[in-house]
Amino acid sequence: MAFFLLALSLMTKLQCSYLRIFLLLILIMGGCEYLVMILFDVFHIETFINNSVLAFLDAFCLIVLATPLIYMTIISPLIKTRRKSQRKSGILLRALDGASDCIMIINGDGNVTYTNQAFTNITGYSAKDILGKNPRIMQSGKQNPQFYKTMWNAIHTTGEWQGELWNCRKDGSEYLETLHIKKVSIKYSEKPYYIGIITDITLKKEHEVSLAHAEKMVSIATLVGGIAHNFNNLLSGIIGNAYLAQDERNPIKTNERLQLIERISFDASEMVKSLLIFARNHAPKKKNIAIIPLLK
Repeated sequence: MAFFLLALSLMTKLQCSYLRIFLLLILIMGGCEYLVMILFDVFHIETFINNSVLAFLDAFCLIVLATPLIYMTIISPLIKTRRKSQRKSGILLRALDGASDCIMIINGDGNVTYTNQAFTNITGYSAKDILGKNPRIMQSGKQNPQFYKTMWNAIHTTGEWQGELWNCRKDGSEYLETLHIKKVSIKYSEKPYYIGIITDITLKKEHEVSLAHAEKMVSIATLVGGIAHNFNNLLSGIIGNAYLAQDERNPIKTNERLQLIERISFDASEMVKSLLIFARNHAPKKKNIAIIPLLK
């Protein structure tokens, strides 16, 4: 008895279920056979028919009695369990197909066994194209072999890995993705399975780059605005002093050079105004220019 209990404790849930069905089947068949023997003894059937007919009648009665019991106690519960499992699997499959992220399942041999609809939408590979094949067909070549070696070492050591990598769509275009791959052990499989969740972040990364560039431009504009304001004050001092330094008693060359300093300072002041317009994001002022001198 102790050995029997120890054996039961070591059996899996599925094995216990099979054992229960087997014992129940023996009990039903044995009980029905015992009932048939009692009926034969009561009516003395064996006295007026031969052994071959008796054996056939015994088997027929056993089938008639046992079939309803087997169906109600064994077959019907199995059918209900099977249908419940199918409904649950169907709901899970519909949920996976409706997910926005790619979901890919890889077996222990490294071949793809399942992909959802999002995988086809993002990569262009249909289930027919990728099932049974190794996902390395999507590699872009931007990651070196050491990258994948490190990735798989992490998966085998910790059971999962998460990071960014470049892959190729079916049409050859590259896209950036985040990959979260996890190792899953299956009871009835010696090799583990790997579940990969893939998110296309190409547009997100482009948006981040654009946002960083915009922030950089804002910083540059702030810096330019501060420098232009201070430089404008210096130019005002230069222009004022150049104007005051002009005198009739000065040599003609000196006054000409002072006027040149004043004119250059005014040009620099106009440039500073343009920088301030850029820094403050104001609409630029338009003016007519002589096109021929400009072309020359």
